[in-house]
Amino acid sequence: MSTRTHRMPPENSTAVNGVSTDHQRPCDDSRMPLPARQLLTKALHLLDRGETERGESVLRDTVASAVKAGDSTTTVAALCCLGELLAQQGRRREAVETLRSCLGVPVSDDHGDLCAAERTNARQLLADLA
Repeated sequence: MSTRTHRMPPENSTAVNGVSTDHQRPCDDSRMPLPARQLLTKALHLLDRGETERGESVLRDTVASAVKAGDSTTTVAALCCLGELLAQQGRRREAVETLRSCLGVPVSDDHGDLCAAERTNARQLLADLA
């Protein structure tokens, strides 16, 4: 039976085999951008915690990322969420523009059912804002 020896990294080391071991440092999001769907999840978590400014910013980043990636379902979802947030904040003009953009995103027939709830919500919000 062989015995494996586990060596501890030097005390000042922050990586072992390329993996950070420094759990005290905050996550640096700038190194690897999150995919649009993960950005949307992050935005929703921020909004759930009441961090509306950061949540709005991440929603805007989500829209840009999703558009760039050609991800129409995430684009629709993010625009609908952003429009709803803007409406809640009383930013009517921005909300209307955002919700109209949500409804204007071309979605393939294969993904139409994935966007149906968001589009229904966007239509209702627009009716409420009229």
